[in-house]
This record gives sequence, structure tokens and C-alpha cells, in this order.
Amino acid sequence: MPVVAGAFYPADARSLEDFVSYVANGRKSESAIAGISPHAGYGYSGDIAGMVWSSLPDADTYLILGPNHTGLGPLCSLADYDVWVTPLGNIEADKRLSDALSGVGGIEFDQLAHVREHSIEVQLPFLQYNHKGSKVVCLCVASGVDLLFYKEIGRGIANILGSYSKKVVLVISSDMNHYEAQETTVYKDELAISALEEVDPDELFSVVSENRISMCGVYPALILLSALNGLSDNILFEMLSYKTSSDINGDIERVVGYLGGLFVNA
Repeated sequence: MPVVAGAFYPADARSLEDFVSYVANGRKSESAIAGISPHAGYGYSGDIAGMVWSSLPDADTYLILGPNHTGLGPLCSLADYDVWVTPLGNIEADKRLSDALSGVGGIEFDQLAHVREHSIEVQLPFLQYNHKGSKVVCLCVASGVDLLFYKEIGRGIANILGSYSKKVVLVISSDMNHYEAQETTVYKDELAISALEEVDPDELFSVVSENRISMCGVYPALILLSALNGLSDNILFEMLSYKTSSDINGDIERVVGYLGGLFVNA
């Protein structure tokens, strides 16, 4: 059941559909194979999330990787649900893909990490509205070990998707730098975005670590970049939108950055 409906996004189905339809203003990019979408409350970053999801191509399944904010569960928790529920209805889980991914070292079936986590849940209404009938698989990713762990998971995911018979699009859920001044946050986010443009997990890890960038979805991003490297030799990053929380509330002292973008097969 949804746990942040009524807090991060409307619990009323009509109000929720009105919002996600209003922000569905992207043009679908058939060359996109992945995206990055923010996960703050819809009043802060829902417009960017809507642009990302409406820009993604239709697919049989969306594999969503979100950060673990609660600390519950193992490092890489694969939800073992038959369906995901939002005020807009149910989304069927792709059990065949989940079963395949459970064989990747480091990925474990687990529900505990998902029961109070918002980072994936807030993406689901956008998926439902923009890609009706698609299935979903959700991975909740925590920090805690070295870079190699996440790169190996990414390579394992690429191996599965490379031979999977259905079309799968990957999405990472992430906000950018947190709770620093506007100027600092924009500077740090520019560094992280440049690293994403390299599609290089080593570069992103180095930049985020050395500059103390509090990008909450960095570990899902490391997995994604490693997976993309295994799926294609020529991936480009296209930024769709960027803003900060100060654009909404006017506070320039404690600022969070929000990024939307696509990874496209050039």
C-alpha cells in the first residue's frame, strides 16, 4: 500500500491524475534507455519528474532504482511484490524479470527496505499515467560498501537485460545536493551532472566523494552507469531540467537540487 500518499503527493485519485497529466509535457525519446528523476514532494520537483517520465519511451517494464532513506533491509533490496498500489490503481510487477535479477550477486529479495521508502513510490503515478499497462521492478539501494559492489551489480543487471526478451527502461530516483546554500548546491550539482555526462561510475563516485556532494541516489546511479556501460558503447546524457528548492520556497540557505535527464543510445 502507498505510504506517502497525502504527504509527498495527492492521495485523491482525481487530484493526483490532474497533477501528473498537467506536468506530462515531455516529448518521448525513442532512443532513451534510462532516466534520472527527482523524488521530493510534487510541489517541489513533481514538474521535473513529470517531464522525465513523459519523455521516456514506452516499454514493457520499468526497472526503478531508488536510494534507501530508512536504513531498513539489505544493501540492494529487490521488492518481492505481485503489484504496487497507488491512488491511481495497481501496477503489475514483472515477476519474471525479478526472478532473473535475484540471481545477481548482491541483490536480495526483501520487503523491509520498501515498506516506508518514498523514493520509488513517488515515481509510480508518473509511470501509470504516461505508460499505461507497463510493469515495474523496484530496487532499493543503500550505501555501505565499496564502489566495486555497485559496479558488479550493474554489470549483472546488464547481463540479464542484454538477453531479456522484453523492452526494459531503467530509471534512477535521486535528488541532488542537500541543505547547503544555493550557490554551493548549484556548484556541487554542476560537478555531479558533468560526471553523469561521462557515463562513468568511477568518475561519479570520485567527484561525489571528493566534493562531499550529498546526492542521495548516488549508489543507484553507480549501478545504472555500470549497467549502461554493459549495454551500449555510446550512451549520452541529456539534461531535461534542473532547479533547486529555493525556486519554490525562496530559502537560499538550505537548498536541495533537483535534476531530470535521459540517457540515450547515440
